[in-house]
Amino acid sequence: MKTFTKIMDVLCENTSLGDKVYLLKENDNLFEHGLDSFQMMRVIVGLERSLNFVFKDEDLLVVNFSTIESIVNSVNAITMNQTI
Repeated sequence: MKTFTKIMDVLCENTSLGDKVYLLKENDNLFEHGLDSFQMMRVIVGLERSLNFVFKDEDLLVVNFSTIESIVNSVNAITMNQTI
């Protein structure tokens, strides 16, 4: 399964957005659509489990999880062993 699909599935399963996440644009602000800090932490744990990696503490910034695009960029940077 592709990384983007896994990210979208994690967002769907771990946020109040549910299936609505598939209707959002990649640059829509998830917090403006109901994501909160608790859900963000569930997404982070879900991504780590689903994609088999661990975020560094310095990567756990709201800006890295505010849009689908920022999540994809963060995950890609980490899985490519780069700094965000």
